[in-house]
Amino acid sequence: MTKQQKSEVIRAACVKANPEIVELKFGCAYRVKNKPSPLPYVVNGEAILQTIKNLDLQIIGRPVRLADVLLAINEKKKDWYAFDCAGYLLIREFGTSAFELAGEPSPWNLRSDDLTLQSDDTINFLYELVK
Repeated sequence: MTKQQKSEVIRAACVKANPEIVELKFGCAYRVKNKPSPLPYVVNGEAILQTIKNLDLQIIGRPVRLADVLLAINEKKKDWYAFDCAGYLLIREFGTSAFELAGEPSPWNLRSDDLTLQSDDTINFLYELVK
């Protein structure tokens, strides 16, 4: 599977865990169906919401963030994982309340909180958790 395909699986898991990602509200990206546009539009205020509410739209949503991934992981693997302050994923030791580093360090890039800006290693790791 390509990085793009894995990212789409991760995004779908995140939307399932947090449907707010695709709610038509401030910051949500969308396209008007049957109206070609190279870039999607973004809701930037209440006035635009009133203008577009009756149009036939393709809702793209907002970017997936770290919090969305955490919700998706929690949905899939309740109480098994945690993140430390550096963005490393920790796994709960079986039968205890202690956590240890989950495999090779593959930190979420906390300075670029968008899923699409993460490394291949991070995408691969997250894909394995939410698939």
